Amino acid sequence: IREARGMNYGDYAYIEAFPRGMYQLLPDPNLGRRAQIFEIWIRPVLPQNAHMALRIAIHELRKLIENGLTEEQFEATRRYLAKNVFILTSAQDRQIGYLLDSDWYGIDEYAGFLRAKLADLALEDVNRALRRHLSAENLAVVCVARDAANLREALVSDAFSPPVYDAPKPPELIEEDKLIGALGLGVREDAMRITPIEDVFRR
Repeated sequence: IREARGMNYGDYAYIEAFPRGMYQLLPDPNLGRRAQIFEIWIRPVLPQNAHMALRIAIHELRKLIENGLTEEQFEATRRYLAKNVFILTSAQDRQIGYLLDSDWYGIDEYAGFLRAKLADLALEDVNRALRRHLSAENLAVVCVARDAANLREALVSDAFSPPVYDAPKPPELIEEDKLIGALGLGVREDAMRITPIEDVFRR
């Protein structure tokens, strides 16, 4: 969406809850949960590309579930996480916070526990977990739109959604867009609700 197509300035996936993620680089400790959440964020796209951006995100999610990570992606991620845990626990208040979290989850000291688990992890373990826990079918989607009625009409009609680009794209990307632009999303009109911005923060 961003790197190959230049539709927006950023797209993100979170494999766990990250409250206040817009405003900080590191998650806070002491947000224990009994279940986690997987989220994909598509940061603003032009209205004419909204339908296509959603289709691309779901297409990429399906590819991740079906194909999993490559060995190279797996190793790069494991190395990053094994080092990043020291950043997460670099300050004393964060160390204490993660000690409390470790007690909550019934695990050993967080940094040591995570590094030991990462060392024992195999590529197939991760890909099996992706297939087991992620779904590209059972999704809840929230869109913030200037013209929500038109977006709803486009999603319900499931019509082809050609992307609008500011610059020429490679032929192979255009061919891929033809396939993704026809990807059926199966959105039901009775499952959609438009909430006016004035009502979003009402109690």
